[in-house]
Amino acid sequence: MDGSTDPFDQLDEYLDGQLDRPSRERFDAQLGTDPALARALAQQQELRLLLQRPATRDAVSAMHSRLRAAGRLDKPARLPGWRYPAGGMLLVLLALFGWWWYQAPATGDEALYHAFYAPERVSMGASDCPATFDPGVAQYRAGHYADALKTLPNDTSGCSAYYRGLTLLALDKADEAEPLLRRARQLAPPLLRPRADWYEALALTRLGQHSAAQALLRPMTSQYEHPHQADAQRLLQRFDTLP
Repeated sequence: MDGSTDPFDQLDEYLDGQLDRPSRERFDAQLGTDPALARALAQQQELRLLLQRPATRDAVSAMHSRLRAAGRLDKPARLPGWRYPAGGMLLVLLALFGWWWYQAPATGDEALYHAFYAPERVSMGASDCPATFDPGVAQYRAGHYADALKTLPNDTSGCSAYYRGLTLLALDKADEAEPLLRRARQLAPPLLRPRADWYEALALTRLGQHSAAQALLRPMTSQYEHPHQADAQRLLQRFDTLP
């Protein structure tokens, strides 16, 4: 792949770890200078997370079955991590629209959590963790959370606590993620500790432990270099509106 390739055409290859080293370095360099590319990458990660959720898969599978029974489908094509019919992304979007249309909206702690949760952005950059974490982190960033959990080192290090906690949170296992993220806040490399603050606060929000979440969020709002300062301010404001 040459340097003239449009980076917006490389989003999936980047997330799947399929770029060669020079191409990945060019992509990383452009991420730091192109806000539109960084936003597109974050949106692609969020879409992958949505497509990984069981309710989404069930909705797509149900539509797939109905259309196949009606004789309207060809052979299935491939989507990262699972299979979907050859109508491409249009069918997936239709299924998602139907799912969001008919599903009752989440309420309370779950709704508040999902209003703020997003997987860690690739653009967050370095982590200072050993190279042994790279394959598992790549699986996490590709949205392959079950595979990431199997691949990430499971040891007593702060890096293990952070990335396994992140992965469990992506799998909607906040009760298992929270103690790991709490440990990561103390033991992870300095670059990861502020991120662990934010994700532990989200895990506590998901678990309904509002006071503990707010206690973590308040110091973030005065730390101007904190990567989630603005997120913390917004989440605290939402807490203030709760009954």
